[in-house]
Formats: sequence, structure tokens, C-alpha cells
Amino acid sequence: MDNWQFQKTDDMERIEIYSSRKRVTLHLIISLFFVAVGLYFILFGSTLSLGKSPVMAHGIGILVILFFGLGLFVSLKNLFGNPLMLVIDRKGLLLDPKHHPEDYVRWGDIDHFSEIQIEGEYFVIIHVHDPDRYIEQETNAIKKELMKFNLQNYDSPFNLTASSMDIKHQGLLELLRKGLHRYQPNKVG
Repeated sequence: MDNWQFQKTDDMERIEIYSSRKRVTLHLIISLFFVAVGLYFILFGSTLSLGKSPVMAHGIGILVILFFGLGLFVSLKNLFGNPLMLVIDRKGLLLDPKHHPEDYVRWGDIDHFSEIQIEGEYFVIIHVHDPDRYIEQETNAIKKELMKFNLQNYDSPFNLTASSMDIKHQGLLELLRKGLHRYQPNKVG
């Protein structure tokens, strides 16, 4: 069952979708496992046969601990913070509510939604009328390049996956299409 919050205020409805605790818990367990593996490489690197030098094992251990330690930190932060991932309301879609609480993809800018599957993972593509405008407005260089890549490969700078959210793929797609239909009655989604 999908777990998202629906709020009705005086003038609008607001649907808030949070991160999936199951997914975060899985990432936490995986990160803990690899941090333990990294510690093993550091503590017992001289007994491993990675070449003739324990330096290689120690180096791998340090890299694994750094990478998965960061994953562990992020997982713990998300597990206890349960970040808001998506807001759907009268204005449109708020794709990054934590960092950009006013950067909506407006309903009037959305043409339709489609879905694709890549290696078992479903993505909802948000097709907008003027994708270049959204790309030009992005100030983060990494996000801007990612948006260009998405536009080039999927005909839109925006996509969503329900795998990181506390909602199933079909439920997400249904909410988006209902919102588009409701706030743009001439659209079918």
C-alpha cells in the first residue's frame, strides 16, 4: 500500500510523497556491510593475497570505507529525517522541495507523462512544452548536464522513479495523470 500524505487547505489540495523507509533501510544495511568489509581489509590486509603488498588491501579498504561510509551517513540522515521527495498541488510539481521549495514544474508547462523501463526500474518522464527554458534556469552545473542528458535521451529534462519514494510506480503515475487532468481539463495525461 502506498504511503503518502494528502492535505486539503482552504484553497488547494497538496499531496506530499516522502522517501521510502524500506529503500533507505536496505541502503543502510548494504552500507554497513561494506564498511565492515573495508575494516576487514584494513585490519587484515596483510593476510590477503592482493598482490604481495598489504598496501593494496589497505588502500581498497580505505576507499570502500570512505564511499560506503558516506552512504551510511546519508542513509541514517534519510532514515531519521524522512525527506520530502515530491509535492503535487494546484501549482504543479515540486520535484526538489527541500532545496528548491518554489521551483515548480507548472501544470501549464506539462504536456504529458510517459513511462519507460530501464533494467527493471520504471521511470515516469515529465514532458514539458519548453524544456530548454528549464535547463537554462538551472544554476547547478551537474544538474544542468543531467537535464541535458535526459532531454537528449528521453525527450524531457525531468524524470521520476518511485523506487526511492514511498509510493508504487503505478500509484505515482496515476496521481500525476489525475493532477494533470484536474488542473488542465483539456489534457488526458
